Amino acid sequence: MGTIMESSAERAARAKRMLEDRQISHSKTGILWGILSGATWGLDGVILGIALSLAPFTNGVSLFAAPLAGAALHDGFAGLWLLIYNIFTGKWREYLRTLATKPGLMVCLAALFGGPLAMSGYLLGISMAGPTYALPITAMYPVVGAFLAMIFLKEKVTLRVWIGLFLCIAGAVIVGYTPPEGSSPNFH
Repeated sequence: MGTIMESSAERAARAKRMLEDRQISHSKTGILWGILSGATWGLDGVILGIALSLAPFTNGVSLFAAPLAGAALHDGFAGLWLLIYNIFTGKWREYLRTLATKPGLMVCLAALFGGPLAMSGYLLGISMAGPTYALPITAMYPVVGAFLAMIFLKEKVTLRVWIGLFLCIAGAVIVGYTPPEGSSPNFH
């Protein structure tokens, strides 16, 4: 009887170790994706800033037309990439199911505001203020989103979320602390 108890205890300990290893692996993967996401988001802003200062967007184009065209290209290619990805993974069927519900239509409406309209404002900020100012300011969107969720959705913000929000604010302050010299003539 002692051997059976030991083997079940050993199995439980082994299962617990496997679960802990999986959780650690999952945490490491999440941190890696978070770092990669932040790096590519910053790189995206810098590349868009450079692109908006090149010839197709500066030759006789109005101040507002270039960010709108850039937003259309940016979101259009992102949407195309997502559509192709969803077709290959078989998730395209969810589009029809989602569009058949009221919450799904609300998400589509929110995507219209969050996509082309917000991206146009973001690119207008990059073209007028430069990426050095626009990126730290727009890095504050998690803070704004958390406060709006607290107010309108009655979300409870945990200590972990407050720490993350503080890190967003600290990162934006650190990145935007020293003003660049001459890189953004429209923003002082």
